[in-house]
Amino acid sequence: MAETAYCWRRTENFERWVTDFDPADAPMIKEALESTTFILSSEIATYFLVEKLRVLSSNDMLTGVRNRNEMNNVVDRYAQGAAIVDEPLGIVFADLNGPKTINDLEGHSAGDALLKRAALVLSEVFDPKYIYRAGGDEFSIIIPGATKEIVDKKIEETREVSKNYEGVSLALGGSIAKKQTDIHQALREADKVMYEDKRKYYEEHPEKESRSLRDDYHLPKTEK
Repeated sequence: MAETAYCWRRTENFERWVTDFDPADAPMIKEALESTTFILSSEIATYFLVEKLRVLSSNDMLTGVRNRNEMNNVVDRYAQGAAIVDEPLGIVFADLNGPKTINDLEGHSAGDALLKRAALVLSEVFDPKYIYRAGGDEFSIIIPGATKEIVDKKIEETREVSKNYEGVSLALGGSIAKKQTDIHQALREADKVMYEDKRKYYEEHPEKESRSLRDDYHLPKTEK
């Protein structure tokens, strides 16, 4: 209460100073107001700069989702049990199928556009703040308070939404970390399931297969 009264008196004094002053003091008042305006402008500019730097350091510039650096920070906090978070944690890995074919035939700009569409698919299904571009063509989603049923439902929903986006086909795998400290094991499990899903995709679509993809994902060579 006393602090409020003090602030009110300061405001009244400032208003009186600005509106009821000796004209001879005008240059001094003008200088004081200009200095105050400069200081406030600098503080506001600094705030927006810091916020912009925070976004640049945590978001993937191509797709708009969070980047690998931010994912690593989150995973480390979970692994240490340092986060206040709802458990269990739902983990989903999503990896584009056939991106090298697009890059080879249509160029890297087409490949980038495909990645953006994949991010849009995931953002329709998952809260964007939980989506990370883990690297290359791969995304990971870490969902607090998600059961296996929720994860399975989200994966199926992702498959359906993908049909609305040209060229987007995602290999998907999910798992659950019952405790946040189990996150590394859950990430490995989701990754393994995703690889199996990708293997099935290339068995059904051998024309999208390439030698580098077989090497990357340890896929058996498909007879053509």
